Amino acid sequence: MDDGTTPNVPRAFFGPIDMDINDLGSLAGYGAANAGSLSGGVMMAIDNSNIQGVIGTQSESTPVSPDANWAYGSELDNCRVYIDKPNAKLYVFIGGNIQNNYNKFNMFFDVAPGGQNVLLDTNVDISFNGLNGMSNITFDSDFEPDYWINVNNGVDGGSGDLNNFADCATLRTNGANIDPDFGVITDYGAYFGGEVGATPVMDFSGPLVDIQDGALGALFTNYAPRITALDPFSPIPGLVQISIDNSNVAGVTDTTADSAAAAAVNTGIELCVDLDELGWDGSQDLKMGGWIANDGFWFISNQVLGGLPDMSENIGNRDADEDGTNDLDFNMIAGNQFINLTNPDVGNPCPADFTGEGDLNFLDVSAFLAAFGNMDPSADFTGEGQFNFLDVSAFLAAFGEGCP
Repeated sequence: MDDGTTPNVPRAFFGPIDMDINDLGSLAGYGAANAGSLSGGVMMAIDNSNIQGVIGTQSESTPVSPDANWAYGSELDNCRVYIDKPNAKLYVFIGGNIQNNYNKFNMFFDVAPGGQNVLLDTNVDISFNGLNGMSNITFDSDFEPDYWINVNNGVDGGSGDLNNFADCATLRTNGANIDPDFGVITDYGAYFGGEVGATPVMDFSGPLVDIQDGALGALFTNYAPRITALDPFSPIPGLVQISIDNSNVAGVTDTTADSAAAAAVNTGIELCVDLDELGWDGSQDLKMGGWIANDGFWFISNQVLGGLPDMSENIGNRDADEDGTNDLDFNMIAGNQFINLTNPDVGNPCPADFTGEGDLNFLDVSAFLAAFGNMDPSADFTGEGQFNFLDVSAFLAAFGEGCP
């Protein structure tokens, strides 16, 4: 229910509608990355993505999908990267969408020795301290991020404007830098964004930069945080640039992940980040992890970079007290929940080579049929979790293409 003050935010009531007595709460972030928790032990979820059934006329100003600025769900379909070493730039494209409900797309970058394999609670205050709210999340053993970027968008409850926002922070091995002489913080929490039409690219171009006078418990800036901390009197604009195109309507659905369709998605989130701002040491592989969470950071969906072994299940709320994800340990989930941007794993270049001999013959056909008969996951060529003639057809197509 829209109470007139919070458009596009569903509310729940019980009994006679009395907004002072019977209000169970609102869901500013709902959908794939939201637990739907309200007061009184009540759970609620709304998904208005249906476009079948009743045909009607749009009654509100919400755009009809596909729309470059509007998405009714969140998904991460593919990743493409270009490392421009001569110009010290990292370009990353993530095909997919970010739902306009302030769901958070968290991106972590491991670019140098050190970093935080376990997120600390002594990082800078940013995203209403949401970064520190994720403390104690443990990454895979070979991933120690040194930098964090969060991207989100949603409708302003007051103005009704659609906004894009991005936040950045340096992740140091021992937490945020503290001046040893004065005991004050010298690292920055960085944010940028606003109404979509006015800020189509979030380029961290200022103007805000706090100057530590010895009394500030937190420092904020609209410039990139790492290099700004080195010389806050001469901040450099454009070291981080981010844009969002939400017009994708392919890729995955709420029940199916089609690898070919996901790979073909050509709209999503684009980043250009200065390699010195990231803190790259010039030699280590650049690695990236991340996930889509709800607006409060404490509920993680199944949209995770690197993938999950069971795409039907959200990671959800892994905290024993059910108040966050602070007990989450990615080492307990099969596979790596990060991707190597420098040396990516491109998968099996010859998927029909079931014997691993590097060529294709009747032995591969025999091995596939045996796996198919045993319902081995390796024979699920369509990735649908079922074993039928479509898998056989896909295998034969791959077999016909041969090995590179």
